[in-house]
Amino acid sequence: MLRVCKLIASVLLAVALAACAGPAAPVVTPSSNDPATPVEAAALSDARVALERGDHAAAVELLGAPVDPARVEMLARARMGLAREAIVAAPGEARALRTALDQVGLALALHPNEPALRDELLGLERALVTLLAVEDLRLALLARQIVAEDPSALDMARALAGRASVAAATEPHLPGAERIAATGLLAAAGVFEQAGDSARDPASWQEAHQFCERAMALQASDAAQSCVERLASKLNPPIATTAPATPAALPSQRPTVAPRPPARSAGATFGVAQRKSFDGTGNSGQFASCIDVQVLGPGGPIAGAVLGINNGDHSYQNQTDASGYAGRCGLGASTWSVVLFWTPRTGNVAGATTTVYLNGAPDQRAAVVFRAR
Repeated sequence: MLRVCKLIASVLLAVALAACAGPAAPVVTPSSNDPATPVEAAALSDARVALERGDHAAAVELLGAPVDPARVEMLARARMGLAREAIVAAPGEARALRTALDQVGLALALHPNEPALRDELLGLERALVTLLAVEDLRLALLARQIVAEDPSALDMARALAGRASVAAATEPHLPGAERIAATGLLAAAGVFEQAGDSARDPASWQEAHQFCERAMALQASDAAQSCVERLASKLNPPIATTAPATPAALPSQRPTVAPRPPARSAGATFGVAQRKSFDGTGNSGQFASCIDVQVLGPGGPIAGAVLGINNGDHSYQNQTDASGYAGRCGLGASTWSVVLFWTPRTGNVAGATTTVYLNGAPDQRAAVVFRAR
């Protein structure tokens, strides 16, 4: 019996030793990339704080290469913030625009799930591409050094003016957009002015004059003002006349004096006194929105003022009626520029421009009031 018990004890001991010699169960160690780990949770919290205080560079560094949707959205917002910082730091500079475009591209490559964020990034990308296209075409036109009579130069200049008009109405609106658009319009005007000088062609001068007026409306500058005045002089040259000999007046006659034209107010400027726009989102698929405009002077409404309404692809000109009103309906989803070009009392107007957004629906009726200062 004792021998049997010893045998059983030996078997049990062997089984126990075999169990101990078996492979150890794997131990699960939390990954440093697991968002549930204390280290990663702290980094995520720091990144959120950095994003809230506008330190986008720090947020990008803390977030690294995320894979979960929440951190992807945060990183996309941080890169969009870096893009806007570059634009604000150097408005209208091509290098800054390219830096911003790189950041937007990196943000879109993350494929954020938030629709509003994705739409904002796409809108910013579209605006940057539009502005850079204007600058690239302007530089290409200057680099060619071709004669203005060359039809290819005129076509190029006309294309530049078209792109500049689109850039002036970019959405979302970017710092420096007016500067790039105005510079592009002045470059296009220079080509058409040279063509007019070579061929004594008033039509080329007229087109150049329109480009200069648009540039002046976007950004008042000495170059734009000089362009407007120079071309106006070429289109309407002063008539140099020699006064004819005046016959001696008979005693019963009194010399007649020609009436003097009414003087225009020098240096009159206009500002936006009232503006009604709509939220820059949504596309109704309709073309039924309207823009109402009124021009007011010191003495009340101004009749016969020339206004422009355009979004780059479509451009309309209107004149105000006796009550100072003008407008346009049948407009689709877009940001529209509203510009006051000229009034009978002041002549050319500089810097009177604004933008409004419409989505095409008939219930969206924007309004702008320009008032003399």
